[in-house]
Amino acid sequence: GRCAMADVRSEVADYVVGKSSARDHSQRTHIAGYTIDDVLQAEPEFTEYLCHRDPFADRQVKVVEYPLDMEGKTGNELNTIKHKIENAQLAQDKIATSPYLIKSHFQVDDEHTYIYEISDYMDNRTLRAVLRHKTLTLLEKVKIITDIAHALKAIHSVDVYHRNICPENIFLLDGDNAALGSFGQSWFAEHEIMNYTVASKLSGVTSPYTPPEFEGDEPGCANVSDLYSLGVVIYELMTGKLPFKDMITFKVVMCGKIPEDKMPSKVASDIPVWVDEIIRNTVVGDPAARWEKADDLIEFIQHNVYQTSNGGSASQGEEIEINVRDLKPGDKITNAIVLYEELGKGGFGRVFKARNNIVNQFYAVKIFDRNANAIEDTRSEFMALTKITHPNVVK
Repeated sequence: GRCAMADVRSEVADYVVGKSSARDHSQRTHIAGYTIDDVLQAEPEFTEYLCHRDPFADRQVKVVEYPLDMEGKTGNELNTIKHKIENAQLAQDKIATSPYLIKSHFQVDDEHTYIYEISDYMDNRTLRAVLRHKTLTLLEKVKIITDIAHALKAIHSVDVYHRNICPENIFLLDGDNAALGSFGQSWFAEHEIMNYTVASKLSGVTSPYTPPEFEGDEPGCANVSDLYSLGVVIYELMTGKLPFKDMITFKVVMCGKIPEDKMPSKVASDIPVWVDEIIRNTVVGDPAARWEKADDLIEFIQHNVYQTSNGGSASQGEEIEINVRDLKPGDKITNAIVLYEELGKGGFGRVFKARNNIVNQFYAVKIFDRNANAIEDTRSEFMALTKITHPNVVK
């Protein structure tokens, strides 16, 4: 009995002083009910596995394993690691399901020595990964910006702040939709009530996406902090480069504002000037000088981005006279339908791929100039097609 008690005391002592044994995962074939396909990353504090659940080998998931007993870590250090993991779970529990958010789920092993974070494998679909091999159109970039703004609106509505918005945590889904994920550094009001302070600071963070107010001992958490980070992402998305190399340059050299000669439209002539206005209202050192909420960004895009070629915004019930040859991707031809890319043109008019933003569906749109002959030709073609049913005829 004494020997057994001594062994238990020894194990507890080892845990407290950080002498718990290191673990070798290289020979494992299964984890958390999944079959291991590959080891994505192995660090002292976690191991990432690429897995699938039999028999669905084509649907891969990422399982991040966090050991709760690590060699070289004290009990306090291990509790800090545990709190960081729990932080993501607690934040996601507060957030409602949304098409603009990617949530993971968590489970603990039977011995309570590991926590597993499980999510769909999407590392190859981050904004950073996509930008390496694809040139996005302006409308695709606008869609990404709008979707992430909606993601911020969703989490801010329940007082959750992401605090780590960057291209690595933005994911491009099917249908050209974008979503925000990775909530490990998020913060919410209940932290103070729970005396839970581990996630209230971001010590040692020097990323250009990190708001300058996070450098203090007691950084504030608010809507404007996430909007700042999104603003830096927008600058990089539009120009292909960061607005500054480090925070010292931004705060000291630029005095907390992007100079006019560094605005996106000055960096590249094909970038619309409305992008500059977004940067002026987000990438600002003074939090009080930024837009207050994600709705400000969403409304700005709705009122300023989808403009007709004559510079006016199409409002409800308003008809805009415009020549077919002047139409371009990004033009809004109805309150819901926006031209996406040109598919063809000729004497008959022009054909565009277009998106209905209300039902999130793509169409092929054929557009004619408004004249007597075009109207009659359109009517004749429509009447002829109504009488034809054939797999090779598009109606």
